[in-house]
Amino acid sequence: MSTFADETAADVPVKDITLNLTKVGVGLSEMLVAQNARARQAILRVSREDLEDRFLRLHEENLLLKQHTHKQEDKIKRMATKLVRLVKDRRRVEQVAAGGVRPGSRDVELEEMMEELQEKVQELQMQNEGLKQRLLAAKQQLQTQSKRPTPYGHVQSRVNTGLRRLREDTFSLAQLPPAAPRGPRSVEVEMSGRAPQGLLPRYGHSLLDDARAEIRNLYVLFLSAS
Repeated sequence: MSTFADETAADVPVKDITLNLTKVGVGLSEMLVAQNARARQAILRVSREDLEDRFLRLHEENLLLKQHTHKQEDKIKRMATKLVRLVKDRRRVEQVAAGGVRPGSRDVELEEMMEELQEKVQELQMQNEGLKQRLLAAKQQLQTQSKRPTPYGHVQSRVNTGLRRLREDTFSLAQLPPAAPRGPRSVEVEMSGRAPQGLLPRYGHSLLDDARAEIRNLYVLFLSAS
């Protein structure tokens, strides 16, 4: 039997794979488009406040991860320097034992103290950077909360600010006729009927005050760290 192929070997039909690959590519692109559309619909269902809270939470987690990675990198650098120093000390001891070069005088305690001070400086710098990032995030949150419209803006505030109400009270008092003299018993009844102002519940404790207090605390920490 001959090992050479005959002339009709080139006419054998071969399966075309390019069509299947194009179909697979089109299917993958359609799946990606559908997933993106679902993700957009899911994002549209979430409120803006929730998205801002999630963004700030992820931002804080990212900062914590960066701080952790910086600490690990610093530890690796310190271990590497200690390893290099130990290798050098071992070589020096071997040279002394072999009668070679005499080692120079070294203050090991001073070097360790310098390393500790450098580590503390690096830690303080990292804490300073973290406080700066937190301060910027708090400022952004404060700006978004100040620009956010309140759902009950048409309702009058129940907090007694003493600005417009004081003018109205003075105007109404000026229009009233002079009151008749009252006895001590009527004064006692009126004083007992009034509610003490110190026991009134506090309304309007908004997130803006909390954000301002947090910014003040962060600024104090930043000044103490720097």
